[in-house]
Amino acid sequence: GSDGTVTHLEPNATYIVKGDEKYINSGFLWPKNNLPEGLPPITSFTLTFEKSGTYNYYCILHPWMTGVIIVK
Repeated sequence: GSDGTVTHLEPNATYIVKGDEKYINSGFLWPKNNLPEGLPPITSFTLTFEKSGTYNYYCILHPWMTGVIIVK
């Protein structure tokens, strides 16, 4: 949230981005046909952006996997 903490999402969550979050954590995402035994079955998450702006994202396990979402 806005206090600089990580916003953790529930499995397969839908989240509205206010624009003051420092980090949003989707959790590990798995292919639907390849869910690891004993781990949460997170296969997707949905973000809705309330404010225009530039939002960066990356994979914490593979930091070279990055992207940018531009909301106008």
